Parts: sequence; C-alpha cells; structure tokens
Amino acid sequence: MNRIAEEFSGPSYRGALHVHTTHSDGGLSPEESCRRYRSLGFDFVFITDHDQWNDHSSLSDGAFKVFSSLELSCRGGREHVVALGVHEWDGKLDTQEAIDRVNDRGGVPILCHPFWSRMSLKRALELDGYPLLEIWNTHGGLKYARESSHFWDLVLQEGRRVFGVATDDSHASRSCGGGFVEVWAEELSESAILKALREGRFYASCSPRIGALTRSPGLIRFRTESPLKGIALMGDGGFFSHLSIRPSESAPGQEYSHPIPPEIRTYGRIEIEDRRNRRAWLQPVWAGATGE
Repeated sequence: MNRIAEEFSGPSYRGALHVHTTHSDGGLSPEESCRRYRSLGFDFVFITDHDQWNDHSSLSDGAFKVFSSLELSCRGGREHVVALGVHEWDGKLDTQEAIDRVNDRGGVPILCHPFWSRMSLKRALELDGYPLLEIWNTHGGLKYARESSHFWDLVLQEGRRVFGVATDDSHASRSCGGGFVEVWAEELSESAILKALREGRFYASCSPRIGALTRSPGLIRFRTESPLKGIALMGDGGFFSHLSIRPSESAPGQEYSHPIPPEIRTYGRIEIEDRRNRRAWLQPVWAGATGE
C-alpha cells in the first residue's frame, strides 16, 4: 500500500472462491452448483474440489465464468490451502510447500478456515507467502465456526500484509451465496481476477455491498449500496471505534469517510454491518506504508 490514495469504482465482479461439487465431497454437481451461483447474481466461481483438478471450462460463457482450481490437504489433512489459478495436482504437500508451489505457478493461495484447523498464531506466522486468509466460511456453522476475523487481526498486528476473503466452502445448496468477494478487475478473466485478488482490489462480504472505495494510510472512504446499521474501525489487533447508524440516516448510495487515527501504528480496517447483522470487511491500510 502506498501513501497515494487508491480509488476503486466502476464495474466489479462478484465471486465465490471456495466451492465443492460431487467430484469430491459436495452435494451438487458442477452444473448444479454453477446454476445456483448464477441465479444468485454471481459473475464467477472457482471450483475447488479436494486434492484433484477437473476441467470445468465448458460451464463458462460470456457473462459467467467458471475457473477450475482445487483445495490442497496438508499436514495430515488438517491444514488446507485453496490453490486459485492452479490447473494440476501434485499430490499431498506440506503446507508451506503447497503455498510456494501455488505462487511459483502464478496462482494465488488462500490459507483456509484457521479455526477449524485449530491453527495457532505461531503456526500462521511460521507460514509465509499466503496473500489471502479465509476470514468467513459459510459452511462452518457450529462445526468449526464461520468467522476468523479476530485471527486475521492478530496476524495483521504482527506486520503481515494479508487480505481477508469471505467464502462459502459450499458443500450444498444451503451454503451457496453466504460469503463472497467483490473484485475490481480489469476484465472478467481468470488472470485479471487473480491479479486483483493479489493486489487487494476487493472487499469481502456476507451481504452488504459497496459501490466505490478510496483508501489511504490516513483515510478510508466508501459508498454503500446497502442500508447500514454500523461501521467499526479495527486496528493494531484491537477495537478502536464503532458508529451506530439509525435507519433514517442510512440509504443506498450514501458515502462514509473514516479517518485512521494516529494512535494506529500498524494497520487499520473497516467492518460494516447491515440491518440483519450481516457484515462486510474492507481490506486493511497500513499506517507506515511507503511507495517503495
């Protein structure tokens, strides 16, 4: 992140990054899953069945893209890495080896569901090279918790520059659409989506949507597409402030600005909440960032 404000506006693409089908342990066929996501208004999905790669390109058309990837099981199957943009399977790998292999092949690795993996902060910091951390997992529920945003804060506080993603990890129709990313990419193609994800040109959400975003080390400004209930600022691993919004004070198209106070020495990030207590997570800004 540099000191010059970054502005994101214009066309964006809504996508699912973690989707399972009947090719592994999912309940929907690839065709059924894609029809479901298409009906929910998604622009793209990554099909990420466990430890296998299958070509689903025939399910794409001009307006809806299906990208074929996979999820790698590591450390006896307890640590998982989604290998976005990787088109082959190398067999079971150690977690760091898997992350490195994805990066070496031009893909983007996601470190998945740290709560389910019972991952310690120490372990997360031992690993390196993952630009994305799964902070919301719709499939989780009581089984292994849906949210890991606090874990994300702990990682960020240690100086790691990691972006947070919301996914479904969908295994059935009921978990489709509960978590997504909205990406500002140059076009609806795999390479453009991967580039935007690696650069943090997106936000993660369970429902609330935004139409434009400006971020710099000292300020985050955004335009909402959803009525909001609250806006919270997180930074340096803690809770800094919360703004409650009355129903009469929030409407689609409204703009909000939130300064990053000087007390924040490492990072600041914004969460927003809608009237149904569903949230969206904006990507962090780093207070000490330079243009280098």
